[in-house]
Amino acid sequence: MILFGSGNLGDEAFECYKWFYNIVCFSDNDPIKRGKAFKSLKVIHPRCITKHEFDLVIISSMFYHPIHKQLIDLGIPERKIKCYSPLLLDLH
Repeated sequence: MILFGSGNLGDEAFECYKWFYNIVCFSDNDPIKRGKAFKSLKVIHPRCITKHEFDLVIISSMFYHPIHKQLIDLGIPERKIKCYSPLLLDLH
């Protein structure tokens, strides 16, 4: 899995999913965050996502819609794109 977003939601998503998934890295549109580590994982440029092996990209950002479009434009299949939503987790 790749988490897209290395802010507060990325932190929450990491803590939620780390027990169940192999999180390969984070991706972020913020050039200041790219190339650095977040939660001990590398933050990559979105264009580099397709260079990694992954089953899911979880959007862990409040900018879901533009990021979803960006991922589709990068050629990532819709079936591999999901949204991290703490609100939905609270409903279960």
